[in-house]
Amino acid sequence: MLDRFTVGPLTLLAVRYRWSNIYQPVGRSHNAVFSQGFSPVQQRSDLKKYMKKILFVCHGNICRSVMAEMVMRHLVAEAGREDEFVIDSCATSREEIGNDIYPPAKRCLSAHSVPFSRHAARQITKANYKEFDLILCMEEYNIRNLRHTLGAALLEED
Repeated sequence: MLDRFTVGPLTLLAVRYRWSNIYQPVGRSHNAVFSQGFSPVQQRSDLKKYMKKILFVCHGNICRSVMAEMVMRHLVAEAGREDEFVIDSCATSREEIGNDIYPPAKRCLSAHSVPFSRHAARQITKANYKEFDLILCMEEYNIRNLRHTLGAALLEED
């Protein structure tokens, strides 16, 4: 069963949705982690446990998913909540691996004042599927490709 999220004209399909796995112990904030005398590396790894991990997926990872990633990063940054999220994107196919954002997608991001940086398209892995809490596909075709790429059994485990 897929959850559908509608954001403006877009309908995103959630393949994996497990916010229940995200928790923050009672009485403990991110600032409390820093005040306990951990080294910077320990601090970052401890904080990462509490971060919500969102992955956007489309066919080639040069247009829709990377645009969704950049828009979400921008919204999170505007809200001052960058330390609460890991946001990434990837492809179901290998066709565009290593390629940058498609030029018309860059123009669209620029037209809406959404910052972006150099991007290298990549394909989703089984490790990504297990790591991310929320995986949003741009269309149902992407879910069919995920089943092919990752194996239907993996998608049915949840």
